[in-house]
Amino acid sequence: MNLEIKDLHILVAGGLGGIGTKTVELLLEEGAIVTVLTQSFDKPKKSKISHKKLNIISTDYKNKDRLYEDISNAHRKKSLSGFISLIGSGRSDKKIFLSEEESKRIWDINYFYPRLIAENFVQITNKDNHEDLKSELFITFCSSLAASCFLGAPTEYSTAKAALERLTKDLSWKLSPCFRVNCVAPGNIYFEGGTWDRIIKNGELDIDNLLSEKVPSKRLGKPIDVAAFIVFLSSNKLASFFNGSCVIIDGGQKTCI
Repeated sequence: MNLEIKDLHILVAGGLGGIGTKTVELLLEEGAIVTVLTQSFDKPKKSKISHKKLNIISTDYKNKDRLYEDISNAHRKKSLSGFISLIGSGRSDKKIFLSEEESKRIWDINYFYPRLIAENFVQITNKDNHEDLKSELFITFCSSLAASCFLGAPTEYSTAKAALERLTKDLSWKLSPCFRVNCVAPGNIYFEGGTWDRIIKNGELDIDNLLSEKVPSKRLGKPIDVAAFIVFLSSNKLASFFNGSCVIIDGGQKTCI
């Protein structure tokens, strides 16, 4: 399928994890130019992705001035067309009420960092944008199934992701018609080094029972299940009427809750 995103310049934050890596790979396969923002200084060295259209920048998600500079530099090389945030983590203590410090950390990762990068992206791209370019720019956030139903995830994680979904809907109005703003909410996605890899290795859950009783598709998701839809949302040719949507990709799990 031709998504017509060849040579579009797309900014991806958190693009070196399981879903992120697959998203970047698919964008590159479609011919897009990709700039990845990461806070890790080790991941760029360990990344298996290498491509002439890929640029990886180590930055600081909480430093607005640093982000503005890094995004501006990328935009000057070639105008940015979209921002995809794949920043997020539900790893935390198992306490019902997290400490103030831990709560802030979870909220930063799952809400404030994506929001801050989106704010900088809009400010930079809006400088040379006009209302006649309707829906040609886009933002795609990554939420979680935990935002809309109880899965036993840390409370601050679930509520931060729910706030991100609310942000998506508000921005879809406030940034229209120049920007499309959408969100994906993955269910249980397995990849090496991820949460479900750890759960399986530690024997924390009866996976067969979970899949049999809670997931109609009878399997854990794969990064490509989410990444393919994220890349689809990058297409102005095919997804120009997607705006303000939060699409759950969970193998049908929510239908059982």
